[in-house]
Amino acid sequence: MINQNIALVFGGVSSEHDVSIKSFETIYNAIKESKILSKTLKKIFYITRDANVITSNIDFAKNPKEYYKSNEKEKLEKLFSIALEENLFLFSTIHGQYGEDGSLQGAAKFFGIKNNFGSILSTSISMSKYHLNRYLDGQIAELNIPQTLQISTIDDIEKIKEFENQQIIIKPNSLGSSLFTEKFLCTNENMKDIIDLINNILEFDEKALIQEFIKGEEYSCGCLEKSKDVLVLPIVKIITDEDFFSHKAKYTKGNSINNVILLENETEIEKKLKRISFEIFKELEFNAMVRFDYIIKNEKIYFLEANTLPGLKSSSIYPSMLKEYNINLEELITILIDNELNRDEKQTQLIYCVS
Repeated sequence: MINQNIALVFGGVSSEHDVSIKSFETIYNAIKESKILSKTLKKIFYITRDANVITSNIDFAKNPKEYYKSNEKEKLEKLFSIALEENLFLFSTIHGQYGEDGSLQGAAKFFGIKNNFGSILSTSISMSKYHLNRYLDGQIAELNIPQTLQISTIDDIEKIKEFENQQIIIKPNSLGSSLFTEKFLCTNENMKDIIDLINNILEFDEKALIQEFIKGEEYSCGCLEKSKDVLVLPIVKIITDEDFFSHKAKYTKGNSINNVILLENETEIEKKLKRISFEIFKELEFNAMVRFDYIIKNEKIYFLEANTLPGLKSSSIYPSMLKEYNINLEELITILIDNELNRDEKQTQLIYCVS
């Protein structure tokens, strides 16, 4: 039984602000229905798009939307001050920049505030698809990485000649939800549209990626830390009418199906994908939860990216994995809180002589 007061943190300044709100509403309603967690939820912190915070005491008579309609904004540091004063566990649904990139994780670590944010190392490297792929390339046997170029300025567009007459994917390096992600045939005829998209990406992200298009079957595999063990959840095969899992396919109802693969129906390549996911989780010292995305083509596994705070609304991929593993959202929240409350803390105050 949890003996720890908690607060929900949602919103944020990233392009995934609205997704965060949907995840918050799902978690809020799950806690509201829980006899145990409803007694421990004390505060709601809504981080506005302009990096202020709206603080609310819990009131389950409120609709979730009421928690982000107030005009009583305070400076963001107030959040950490209250969390410290009231010894609150911060449960975040902040996706994207400043939520999953190590920033929030580092601040909480510095102040000694318990949270579900994940580790600084795994979140920061995962936020850069390019650097995560570079690290994993050749690191894990039987894992393949699509050929990828990074573009920091449109002046780098000459690099695209490497993909001439090939199918390519253009996408942001650190944005989620498949925002600004599109497929092209790399030809002179399409170059204007390619350049326009890259310019759009560079307004929001430091880098755009040009990646070879791997036409295969898309999979997602989730992992969950539980009491220092790593649970590899049932994998999901993503079925869509499009060539790849685009933003439209993700967020348009009926455009994709999350097909959970039952344990007894797993093929050998799907079992291998789960073993690889376990290796990545351990290698990069992930904690809390993560979802890895892959493409399988001709019995080869291609790694795409990691999502250290998967979407938690009922129709999202990660909850469908949890459901098949017989873990509901109340249990997920409890597991993530217990993980942190029981995590060993290392000493930092080492006194030694400096001459």
